[in-house]
Amino acid sequence: MIVLVVVGVFVFVVAATEAVVTELSRRNDKRATLRLLAAYGDTAEAGVNRLDPFAARTIAPAIAWASRLGHRVSPAGSVERTEAKLRIAGYSKPGALDRFLAARIGVVILALPVMLVLGSQLQLKGLAAVMVVGLVLVSAVLGPDAALARQADARQLAIRAALPEFLDLLTISVEAGLGFDQALDRISFQTTGPLAEEFQRLRGETRAGVSRAVALRSLADRVDVAELRTFVLAVQQAAAFGISIGVVLRGQAEDMRIKWRQIAQEKAIKAPVKMLVPTVFCVFPSLFVVTVGPAIVNLMHGAL
Repeated sequence: MIVLVVVGVFVFVVAATEAVVTELSRRNDKRATLRLLAAYGDTAEAGVNRLDPFAARTIAPAIAWASRLGHRVSPAGSVERTEAKLRIAGYSKPGALDRFLAARIGVVILALPVMLVLGSQLQLKGLAAVMVVGLVLVSAVLGPDAALARQADARQLAIRAALPEFLDLLTISVEAGLGFDQALDRISFQTTGPLAEEFQRLRGETRAGVSRAVALRSLADRVDVAELRTFVLAVQQAAAFGISIGVVLRGQAEDMRIKWRQIAQEKAIKAPVKMLVPTVFCVFPSLFVVTVGPAIVNLMHGAL
């Protein structure tokens, strides 16, 4: 119960920190204007801005310090992999990497009082204490990365699941007479989910002046889904060789449905094998107790 309370407090602190940082970034322009207006005749102390709220003077520097520490202690290549995972998980806003590194450092720091509380409450000694300390430390170090990887995998799975239906709608829209960009606009803003969000971002990039080919490559790199890479490559080849985009989309939609049917069949074949372990270790013992148990009891009473 104490561990749950500590974890709950930490989750609340992280959520509150995220909300504060988001609010601070949104109000940054307004504060800059107020600073310029207050600069006339204001002799504030160096390094102190009285216009900033208390959170900006305490929480924001703590997050920046933890982020710098996270950059220093991270192994070579770990920061790049973490940034890629954050993009896949949907955290592509500026500062997402710094906030994640700060949260990872905060989890490790929080592990110290958790170990002290567990040690005092459970009165652990010797090997048990070492095991608990090791478990808490491993969970604190690997827990944030594992949670991020799980969220990234779940988002990729959601994109894979939504891609066949999205391609069907795109094919119908293009064959009905809409242009490719107009069809993307219509479908991405009328559907929900991570795939629709990614295509909305793609359309925003193209409106800002980025070419469609560059925006599509950026989408494929950002999401890192094999099926979406195939779709992007097919669209680029159709544009390069003058192939009808409707024919390409129809073929992509059919291939996607076949692939998902094969994936479902593969999962159905693997299901009995995966059920074997819980059946042997969970179902069979209770079944033996119910069927063989009374016979064993009768034999024991008969022998006595």
